[in-house]
Amino acid sequence: MADGKEQYMVIHRAHPNIGLRMREVWGSAKFYPFMDELTQERKRVSRVGFSPEVLLALSELTAIHDARFPHLVPKRDRFWGAAFDA
Repeated sequence: MADGKEQYMVIHRAHPNIGLRMREVWGSAKFYPFMDELTQERKRVSRVGFSPEVLLALSELTAIHDARFPHLVPKRDRFWGAAFDA
């Protein structure tokens, strides 16, 4: 994760448990479900959300992960994929 160290540190300082889990799933197919769990509300519970700095770091780390491990990037849903492929 050396190429995303700054972004990782932003996350780890603000949310150490998330940072530790991210290190565990980095470079594996488990990375994407973990990121979805962090960024998508699936339960009807009130959440405060992440600071803008943490959201940006999560987004940048996802882009770094995509570039470094392209074979792990999940295939997009064709309905939405078609809308964004144009």
